[in-house]
Amino acid sequence: MVAPTSDEVKVTAGTMERKDDECDNHHHHRDQKQIQQCLSSCTCSCTAYGKVCPASAMLASKAAVDAVLKLQENSVLFDNKNKKDCMNLRKLDCDDLDVEETLGEGGFCTVKACTLKQHLLCGEEGDPQPLAMKFLKRSIMANRKQFAHGAADLAQEAYFLHALRGHPNILNLYAVTAGDLASNVSMSNNNNNKYGLFITVDRLYSTLEQTLEQWRQEQQEQKEPLFAFITNSMSSEHKQHKRNQFTQRIQIAIQIATAMQYLHQHRVVFRDLKPDNIGFDKDGTLKIFDFGLAKELKPNESHADGRYQLTGNTGSRRYMAPEVAKELPYNQTVDVYSFGILLHELLSGEKPFYGYSSAKHMANVVMGGERPHVDKHWPMNLQCLMKRCWSPFPNARPDFSTILQTLQEVLLAQQQQQPQHHNHPHKEPQDCSTTSPEPTTTTSSPTTKTRSTSLMVPSGGLAALLRPKRATRLRSHGSHDDSSPPPSIPRPYLGKRGMSLGGLFSSSSFRK
Repeated sequence: MVAPTSDEVKVTAGTMERKDDECDNHHHHRDQKQIQQCLSSCTCSCTAYGKVCPASAMLASKAAVDAVLKLQENSVLFDNKNKKDCMNLRKLDCDDLDVEETLGEGGFCTVKACTLKQHLLCGEEGDPQPLAMKFLKRSIMANRKQFAHGAADLAQEAYFLHALRGHPNILNLYAVTAGDLASNVSMSNNNNNKYGLFITVDRLYSTLEQTLEQWRQEQQEQKEPLFAFITNSMSSEHKQHKRNQFTQRIQIAIQIATAMQYLHQHRVVFRDLKPDNIGFDKDGTLKIFDFGLAKELKPNESHADGRYQLTGNTGSRRYMAPEVAKELPYNQTVDVYSFGILLHELLSGEKPFYGYSSAKHMANVVMGGERPHVDKHWPMNLQCLMKRCWSPFPNARPDFSTILQTLQEVLLAQQQQQPQHHNHPHKEPQDCSTTSPEPTTTTSSPTTKTRSTSLMVPSGGLAALLRPKRATRLRSHGSHDDSSPPPSIPRPYLGKRGMSLGGLFSSSSFRK
């Protein structure tokens, strides 16, 4: 997938002509206005013949090119160096891959398991690297708006993954489709390319949502809270087991915070942080994925108070910051709010605002300030961190550097087997107030040095990677491996060949 130029925007329907006479009858007019006028009936006819409508494909390819050009405009992240690096990206045709079973489907995309064909392995020993191939669903191509949105999101995701490559907790982009972007979207560059535009990434084997669901079931069977070791009298062995569970979850939180700090240092707001967008690879390493809603915050677009006029009501409701739900200007602090809600879910096992309708969530949470219950037996600095993260005042929320510092302190105390009681004295990094007035905000500099995670991650790494794109509905899971892992390594839910990745790479129509 070659980086587009402005010339590529001038894609014409003629480049996407079909030899099918039935389809050609609907496309004897080639100017934009006439194509738009007959698009609806044309799409229906092409779909009936199992074809991709050339007119819809033209608009979708233009939307994808426009989205990438907009990413690059006045961008620091997508600078000239990254544009040149795009030329060095590994390019693959679908004939280069052994495409296997479907792993899942989302709103716009399908994900299939795949591996490189033997002749491309260059004498490498062992099994081929397990990969996942993400491409647009044929069904959305019958809807011109969905086709355009899906193509733009997939192209945008590829560029974000490439620009943010190298971080151990962000999904690795392995390859993109050979050829130019517009032709790939329109499927006009290669008659043998039945998948059109696709990206290939490292395969993921479970999501944090699946892991949390497994933990919820185990917690219900045990009929005791995670923090029982702090207050209950029990055997030393049982108490240590509970402490190990707590340590695992703090380690997961640290890995998420490390990845988010990296994004914010590059002026990227993620806007959809939730368990479904966090997964685990074959080694149990945590990964954040699905950058369909990610946005680079460009200095020239900032308001005087450091906020940006971005699309409101974007992301998943239960993790959405109030200012996003209210469609107010916002900045990277919306990710901190999401992290606070997610951190509580990690430690309590409770699905936040479970069963709330959109109206109830708006009234109670967004407008009423309701937040999850914080147990008084939790470590005080952890209680304080959660409350500051989900403060209704964006500038009262800590940055991810402060979040990491606090989580490391909590983890160190647990590793030293010195649980912090709610009345235990400790050093607070900052005031715990969540109602402070709003000072002017600044965005983290891309040059800020990332904190080392050597003290946080046990050898072997953490776990968490892919996710199916769902909103708030819980999913039931099948059988799982009950083998006990080492106490310091989080245990993800692993299926037979990976997992049911329903909606794993799905996209959203909110992209501004």
